[in-house]
Parts: sequence; C-alpha cells; structure tokens
Amino acid sequence: MITAADLARLTNTTHGDYKRTVELYEKYKSWVTGDGLDAQLQQIVQREDEAAFAQRKRLTAHIIPSAVSRAKSVFQKGLRSNAINLYYSHDATGKVDDLKKVLSEFYSMSDERAYLDEFIADMTFIDPNGWLIVDTFGTDGRDYAKTFPTIVYSPDALNYQFTNGILDWLLIRKPMTYTGTDGNLKQSYRYTLYGTDGAIVAVPIADDSILRLMKEQHTIYEFNGQQYFQINDREVFYVMETFYKLTAPVACRWGYLHDALTDHRTFVSVLEGARPYFDKALKAVSEFDLGTTLHAFPQKIQYAPRCTAQGCVNGVLTTTGGKCPTCGGTGYMSAHTSGQDIITLGLPRDPAEAFNLGNFVSYVQLPIDVLNFQNEHVNRLSIEIQKSIFNSDIFTRAEVTTTATEKTIELQSVYDTLYSFAKQYASLWKYIVWQTAEYMGVSEGLNVIAHVKQDFKLKTYDEVLSDLQAAKTAGAGMAIIDGLEADAASVLYKDTPELMKKYSVMAYFDPYRGKTEQERMNINSSLPIDNYSRVLYTFYGQIFTDIEIEIGADVFYNSATRKQRDIIREYVERYTAMMTVPDIDFTTDTTE
Repeated sequence: MITAADLARLTNTTHGDYKRTVELYEKYKSWVTGDGLDAQLQQIVQREDEAAFAQRKRLTAHIIPSAVSRAKSVFQKGLRSNAINLYYSHDATGKVDDLKKVLSEFYSMSDERAYLDEFIADMTFIDPNGWLIVDTFGTDGRDYAKTFPTIVYSPDALNYQFTNGILDWLLIRKPMTYTGTDGNLKQSYRYTLYGTDGAIVAVPIADDSILRLMKEQHTIYEFNGQQYFQINDREVFYVMETFYKLTAPVACRWGYLHDALTDHRTFVSVLEGARPYFDKALKAVSEFDLGTTLHAFPQKIQYAPRCTAQGCVNGVLTTTGGKCPTCGGTGYMSAHTSGQDIITLGLPRDPAEAFNLGNFVSYVQLPIDVLNFQNEHVNRLSIEIQKSIFNSDIFTRAEVTTTATEKTIELQSVYDTLYSFAKQYASLWKYIVWQTAEYMGVSEGLNVIAHVKQDFKLKTYDEVLSDLQAAKTAGAGMAIIDGLEADAASVLYKDTPELMKKYSVMAYFDPYRGKTEQERMNINSSLPIDNYSRVLYTFYGQIFTDIEIEIGADVFYNSATRKQRDIIREYVERYTAMMTVPDIDFTTDTTE
C-alpha cells in the first residue's frame, strides 16, 4: 500500500530508463510534427555560420512529417475495419446497459472507442512510453461514478515500479503555478502517486511558518492533522489522499513494441525502424531545397547601355558624390526585371548599324544532373521509409507493376504490422471498460473478451465484390459468403458507422442466416403461416422500419443484444396476430 511518505521520498527520483524514454519522445515528436527537425539538422550541418544555417532553415521544407502522416493514415484505416471487437457481458441484468451509458460520455461526450480512435495512433507514434490513466470524478452516492482519460507523457512519468510485469505504482509530475507569500506567481509542480489502492497528491503552498518547522527534505511532517513535506529547502507541499480499491493496474502504457536497448522494460515507436532513413532525409532534402532555390533558376547575361544621366559616372554623381537616382548606382540603364517588362531599342536609321539581337542577351545552361540525382535520392528515401514501417512497398509502388499474388503477399506484411497495433488497441479498450466498471462498482460479474482479426479489410469495395462473386461461382459455403458480404458492408459503410451497426444487427437476427435463397424459400414455405421464423423473414424489413420509427434507431441499435431480441420478438408477435388464419365452420350451409 502506498503512503504519503512514499510520495515525499520519490519526488527526487526517476526510473532507470527515464533519460532514454524522454529522448525517444522528443525524437518521435519531431518526426510526427516537424517541430525540432531544424535542431536535428544543425547537428548534421555544423560547418555553416549562423547566417548560412538560418538561410538553410528558411529554405528547407522537411518531408518527414508528410511521410509519417502517410503511414499513420494506414493505421487509422485499419481502425475503421471490423477487425477489432470487444464483447462484454454481466451476470446481473441491466449492468451492461449501465456500463455503456457511463462509457458513452467517456471523452468529449463520446464513448471510449471514439477516444481511442482519436489518440492511439498519435500516442503510439510519438510517445509509446506514455501512460493512459482512467480516472474518476467520484460519485455522490446517487449516480454511478463517471470516468475520464488522463494522458501522462514520458517527461511527466518520473518513476514507477513493476512486480512480475504488473504495475504497482506510478509517480507523475505536472507543471503548475501558485501564488507565493510575496503575492507573485511561482512555477512549480503537482505530484501524484497512483496505486491500486489509492492516489496521493502533493501541491505546493505558500506558508513560511510551516517551512521553518521542517528540518529534512522529502520527509513527511504533520501539523494540525495535515501532512506536509519540503523540496529544495524552500517549497512546502501539502498532501491529499484518495482511497479506492482496484483489481487491475491503475495505468497502461500506449506502446507495444519492446525496446531491446532497455531489455524490454520500455517501448519504441513503430517509426523506429525507419530511423536511418529519417536521418538521411534530413540532410538530403535540405541540400535539394538549397540547390533548387539558390542555383536552379535561369541565369541571364545581357548587354545594357550605360547610364546617360547628366553627371553619372559608373553610378556616382560627380556633382554630389552620391548615388545616381536614375540608374540606382549601377551605372547602367535599367533592363527588364520581370516577365511583364519589355526592353525597347531604337530603330537605327542606317541598317548597317543594326546588330543581331541574339548577341544582345544570353542564358546560361543549367547543370541539373546533380539536382536530378538529389531528387531521385529523396524519392527513394520516401519509399524506404514506408517499406521499413510496413515491411512492404505496397503503398509506394504503382499497382500496375504487381501481380495479384505479389499484392496479396505484400498486403499480408502490412496486416502483420497492423495486427500488433490492433492488439494493443484492444488491450487499452479492455482496460478502459474494466476500470470504468471498477469505479462504478459493477466489475464483479463482468466478463470482457477482446477479439482481433488478422484481416483488416484494406481491399476496395470492388475487390471485395470480386472475391464474393468468385466465391459464389466456386460454390463456397454460406459461412464464407456471409463473411465476404460482411466485408463488403464494412467497406461500403466505413464512413457511416451507424449504417454498419444496423447491417450487423439485421444480419445477426436473420432467421435463415447462412442459407441460400432457394433454401430460404423452401424452408419458409414448409412452415406454418404463424411460425415465428416465417413471420420474421416475411416481414423482416418492415419490422425493423417499425422499430426505428416507434423506438428510435439510435436507441434500438445501441441496446444490448438481449434487449434487441426482446423488442424484435414483440414486433413479430404483432405481425403474427395479423397472419393467423381465422377458424371457419365448414359444416354450416350458407347456400339459399
């Protein structure tokens, strides 16, 4: 169990890999955002003076953030597939609905999956050693405790301890300001020690009277029932404690690729494999931009008449010694300065005085071989960056140059890269759901199962339809055809998740799922007219339309599966009542 004394003692410590994780965070952040790339460039280009390097920075347009953005878009596209799923149930009726309701406001009035979709790619790229903490606002005893996410970046994660791979505690430090005894704002830190049985917070206060009573730093002192400690002989920290009981670690790291340099204690970004190409691209792009800007432009040499202004000698006025205002001190009459100007020459009276205009101006032939080489080199580096991230060049080369077999093999390499990322996504998703249930007090009886497929459906809609048609032509089983139809739906509705959810629910409750059209007709016609499956199949579309109108599509499609089943059953019974054949007494003679 963590104590206030632990917090006071740990505030002047860092974990053994702190320097390494902070360096990686700063490096990765510069690759993703571009901020800091100029500083890395200066480490490579050290022989230029300050003015020359300042010009280099102005002219260099780094391509690294663009290359990273392109790679990140593939990871985000994988998130939009149906490859990652989380299923949870509860022994107590209604608890799943309560849990979903609390999670629906997890972040910015959105649920936990929307939160992960927004942050996981950036965090795993920029700060794999950063932490995700699911925190709580607490409860007044009448409603369930609501939860919210807190991101802890590597520079703020001062220290932590694991036992057999399980987190015991995490100490974080956040910058803050407070008002000192002199009334001025002071910069300091807020410390929080998280454990599975509670959190302890220390904030700076302005109280010289307490400071004078303290003798040792990082030692807890108690005054009037409150706990305090000091740092740096001048700062007093007030301690607050919050107690709870969790059965799982209080925080999870975003990363999933272990760092061999720290013996797997920490993580590296998926970008780490492209490090050599990023370093090369820094210099190569800068040299190419300098060459094209400073050297690869038309250089014109021409004859120009000397300035005819009175008293102008080589641009200097003999009368005043100042610069000639007519020629601007050049000594020549001005030539055209842009493509809109025209040089006009007087027509000579004697044709013998005319000269060839081709001898009047000349253009220097540009040596662009080096620039062409640099451009090709930069393009190759861009390709190598993508290949090193995905172990494949499927996103970098023209599709027409690949056979179908080659494309399939390359796509599997991409899927292998995305699979590890998806497993971490599912792990964080499961953590958010479980911790929320813990704070709500409903974790007992909760079952959470994460399922990650290895096919991320990165094919286009036309490609999936082609596979579906081929499967039908080959006589594949209905299970395979159903799967391909679901794949087609996931591609078709990738930008409209509400329609994908509707498709999934309707497919799930299809009474003849997995049957061919002929088999459906045969089964349906052989059943009594008031049979549940026959009524449901006959009025399937109308039943779901009625439900959407009367109950609401949002409410129905976001309800628990058991509740959806009960609602559908109620509507089937309505239609069954209309389908029941009335009893007719055939013994009565109605003829006249």
